[in-house]
Amino acid sequence: MAPPPASDGASQATEATTTQTQTKDVGPSFELPSELPTLPSFTGRSGDPLYDCLSTAVSATNAALAQVEEKTGAASLTVLSRMRSVGNQARHIFRDGFVLYERRGQYGPQLVAGSALLLGGIVGLKRGRIPGALVGSAAAAGSYANVYGIDGFAFDGKKIP
Repeated sequence: MAPPPASDGASQATEATTTQTQTKDVGPSFELPSELPTLPSFTGRSGDPLYDCLSTAVSATNAALAQVEEKTGAASLTVLSRMRSVGNQARHIFRDGFVLYERRGQYGPQLVAGSALLLGGIVGLKRGRIPGALVGSAAAAGSYANVYGIDGFAFDGKKIP
């Protein structure tokens, strides 16, 4: 199929460029060899180099994992025994604190006076006498309400006589 005859110089330049791109050398040609080299097949038996390499790698990995598990187990046992002893001590402390909280009605006046003096004294030292007296009064009212309860309202569901 021949190109149509060109009537002007622009179409002749386009035709020349098209012919040049068609005949332009791209580079060396690459041809596949007639026979490709074959890799040795994996037999999966002892004596095969790939099998021996994989077997050695798996054995080394298993040995490393066993050591890590042994060290982790020893560390876990140490931490667990410490946590168990701390947990036992904390259980006794919380149980004793709960018993004391349940018997708070026996020490009502001491709790109310101690709360008022402690909080009022701290604020009084930092801010002065009047703020200390106000905070002491509020602390005494709060501790009284906690120890004895308020008529018609109980914080923990039961009122202590």
